[in-house]
Amino acid sequence: MKVLPSTFNAQLAKSWNRSSQAVVWHFYASERDGGNSFGHLVKVANSLSLSRLRHLILRAFAMPAPWLNFGWFARRLAARVDLRGTVRTEERLWLNGRRKAAVRFALGKARQELTKRLLRLNGR
Repeated sequence: MKVLPSTFNAQLAKSWNRSSQAVVWHFYASERDGGNSFGHLVKVANSLSLSRLRHLILRAFAMPAPWLNFGWFARRLAARVDLRGTVRTEERLWLNGRRKAAVRFALGKARQELTKRLLRLNGR
């Protein structure tokens, strides 16, 4: 058995790290809504001309990470995700452009945590 070099394992889940040197790109088709910008391009590839698809792929690689939503807040959030190495549900939702769902999820999570703390304070 021979172990292949890392260029054969460029995973495009949350980072473009080493993707430009990749021989094979792996992306997660199981992610809903395309998952990331590359997954989104795979979903719409059949409806685009090859030149348009090439342009969009090059534009996606010009971004610092493969998220669909990359405004100033998303850049900070993506940096935090990259530093931590994992993505939380509300972060994934926000970075994929599902802002309302991200806020709802975060508020629900905060409500649960607050309820737990209040119950502990009341001795329950």
